[in-house]
Amino acid sequence: MIDISFFQVKKTYYQKPILESVSFDVLSGSKIGLIGRNGAGKTTLFKLMMNDELPDAGQVTLRKGLRLGFLEQLPDHRPGQTVKNLLDEGFSELHALRATLSELELRMSEDPQNTSLLKSYGEKLTLFEALGGYTTEVKLNEICQALKLVPLLDQPFESLSGGEKTRTLFGRLLLKAPDVLLLDEPTNHLDSDMLEWLERYLNLYDGTVIMISHDRYFLDLVAQSILELDQGYVRHYEGNYSWYAIEKEKQNELQLQQYLLQQKKVKAIEAAIKRFELWGTMGDNEKFFKKANQFKARLDKMDKVLPPDHGQLNYKLSLDSTSKSSKQLITLENLKLGYPGMTLLEHGHLSLFRGERLCLIGKNGAGKTTLFKAILGQCEPLDGLVRVGASATIGYIPQDIEFENADLSLHDWCIQTLSLSGGEARNLLAHYGFRDQEVFRRLSTLSGGERSRLKLIQISKSQSTLLLLDEPTNHMDIPSREQLEAMLSDFKGTLLMISHDRYLIEMIATGMVWLHDQTLERIDGGYEDYLTARSQVEQLAANTVPDKSGGASEKNTGVSNQYRKERPKTYQKEKLRLQQVEAEIVSTEDRLTLIEEALKAHASDFEKLTALSSELAALKEHHHALLEEWTELADIIEAAPKA
Repeated sequence: MIDISFFQVKKTYYQKPILESVSFDVLSGSKIGLIGRNGAGKTTLFKLMMNDELPDAGQVTLRKGLRLGFLEQLPDHRPGQTVKNLLDEGFSELHALRATLSELELRMSEDPQNTSLLKSYGEKLTLFEALGGYTTEVKLNEICQALKLVPLLDQPFESLSGGEKTRTLFGRLLLKAPDVLLLDEPTNHLDSDMLEWLERYLNLYDGTVIMISHDRYFLDLVAQSILELDQGYVRHYEGNYSWYAIEKEKQNELQLQQYLLQQKKVKAIEAAIKRFELWGTMGDNEKFFKKANQFKARLDKMDKVLPPDHGQLNYKLSLDSTSKSSKQLITLENLKLGYPGMTLLEHGHLSLFRGERLCLIGKNGAGKTTLFKAILGQCEPLDGLVRVGASATIGYIPQDIEFENADLSLHDWCIQTLSLSGGEARNLLAHYGFRDQEVFRRLSTLSGGERSRLKLIQISKSQSTLLLLDEPTNHMDIPSREQLEAMLSDFKGTLLMISHDRYLIEMIATGMVWLHDQTLERIDGGYEDYLTARSQVEQLAANTVPDKSGGASEKNTGVSNQYRKERPKTYQKEKLRLQQVEAEIVSTEDRLTLIEEALKAHASDFEKLTALSSELAALKEHHHALLEEWTELADIIEAAPKA
């Protein structure tokens, strides 16, 4: 059954086409990842689905009676509203039905013989019961417990952190019980606990889910198909993000071949035009000019094939860290952090050495950003010592980027901040994707992703030896995240980052620092190792039995290395790699089939046969290696202890 259908939809803003003949169907129960660059029009698609916008052409059709629920990326300010007030809005339809039932009851008491009133009351009552009108308190309690909203119920919504706001709005959305969930960047600001809860919930959810997300790890674990919005057109890919990435690469290779082939034809036609025009001029013969015009018309009518990277921002971020720094860049000794009435960290110890890349992870509100501020000298410790190496040059990107003078243009900011000339500023901004009149935009008009890009430009010119990055991929689209990963991979200095972007962590981090229970715990390895350590701590806490004195039979002060080795892994990384290998096997088998067909077609071409045979042998070897890896991964996952 089709929930939502787009047919040849077009949409233009300020004479700029956003959607060009977009067509796709959303089937009931599907889990779809909607991806595309910032500004590509993804939120516009959501607005069209919700009838907040109308298409300039084409049709958007929704199944009759379909109920949509929308989780916005940037929530409205709600002055004076508490979390409980906002959650109660999830029952707005039930409140309206209850009011209608009360009105009908009053009218029926005045006119008990009116059968039409009785029929209407029965229909409304049936709908009220079907929507769970008598279980609202139970639902509210379940959602508050699951999303950890109980302590926040009486707090003003505007005072909440980004993650708390997201959880509150998602709770309100779930209480509405829509048929289709429209989620705009649902993982932004969520800590790892809530990310994993959200993934489990969506995988078990019976309805339809369409999610705008740049979180590739999340898309791999939840999405069953991908819709890519690129240059006004939508393409559909079956499978999760890893499958999409492989199929996209294959399509790009094919498109590049078609583009290069067409360019040869274009050059040949252009050469013919010049030749006939020259002959016409030399011989003063109108027939040659007529022939040249025929070739020009043929060129104009040609459907142009664009290169795969057409319209994309092609820039490369780079960091220069040639200067030497101290061997030990950060030292924390017996550190205590907090505020009046709240302790965030007690007896914190940490050493960060040159060349290390550590990820600081923990729940929202645990004190990660406060720790960064202490390292930067922006927050005075309650006790203990923070020492930064004397030769360390720090490059810092905060989670929320603000500029001292937001009325400056990008051009003037570069001149003042980076000490560049006007020409140098324009060239630098053009290299990083800010071109033409964009360089005169005010800093206040920049999106979150553009602010991050500008801050990275500043850091790239600072020759920093130590980077402190606080959720650097927030608001970045996938290509920008890949640029950041490439930059950090090439960086020769030292890195300490706060992030819940699991792709980034797996790509970059050489170790984890877990801030929990007012302690800092260092974990060798990546995100998977952090999950194992966290699972062990949670199990140890669950197994702790209070003694008669009101204490505990075991103290939750950490977990021994021996205990860690005995605990089973969650094998999340292996499961993700298994999906990627499966996609590569299918792609390789498709290529093998094509080569075998090409061998038959070129049976008399010795040079072609030699090249194809070499490629066939290499592909078969690669295919065999993939099958072996798949078998090993499958055995590991199969042998894993069941939860």
